Amino acid sequence: MSSLYLTKSQGLPVNLPQAATAEQQAKVDFNVTVDESGAIFLNREPIALESLQAEVTLALASKEAGLATINADEAVPHGRVVAVMDQLRSIEGLRLGIATQAPGSDDGAEVE
Repeated sequence: MSSLYLTKSQGLPVNLPQAATAEQQAKVDFNVTVDESGAIFLNREPIALESLQAEVTLALASKEAGLATINADEAVPHGRVVAVMDQLRSIEGLRLGIATQAPGSDDGAEVE
């Protein structure tokens, strides 16, 4: 079962896909952005796909749980987003969300 949450996007500016259903999401610990070219950023800093899991795991070590939001440009191939999700889903204690944009809004939303 999936839930859709609204959150203000804190990632880099990308053209987010739209989603009409959402609920407010409080706090995001990690923003993972995939820009139109497929480049990946962790909290606005460039990062290689191969380094993503280790960096987030290290940052999450001092917490019991966390939330990562993927802000992927709508032009990014689905396979690239799935590769990012695969890296993040293997981290124990990390919940994962996908940022979207509500139709007619500049606010981001996220699906968990």
